Amino acid sequence: QSVRNQLMAILQEKTNTLNAKERAAASEEALAKKDAQKAADDAKQYAAEAAEKAELAEEATDQAESMTPAEKGAEEETKAPEFHAKKQALHAAARAKVAA
Repeated sequence: QSVRNQLMAILQEKTNTLNAKERAAASEEALAKKDAQKAADDAKQYAAEAAEKAELAEEATDQAESMTPAEKGAEEETKAPEFHAKKQALHAAARAKVAA
């Protein structure tokens, strides 16, 4: 009787362990599915952003190609100070980051 009880206790313990492992595996699977869905959603968002940027770039290229040389020169003159100011600000931010 005692040996039978010990064997039943061991069997019950192994069953409990197996059930716990199955629950853990199901939980991991659910987390993996959730992570995969998030990655897919992020990929869709990045693709949409990339398509939008490509469209904007194409429009800018078309606009630039349709400009006369005089218009291009005038645009460059107006962009140069703005570009220089942005460049200086980026350099200052980088120096501040390196110093920190």
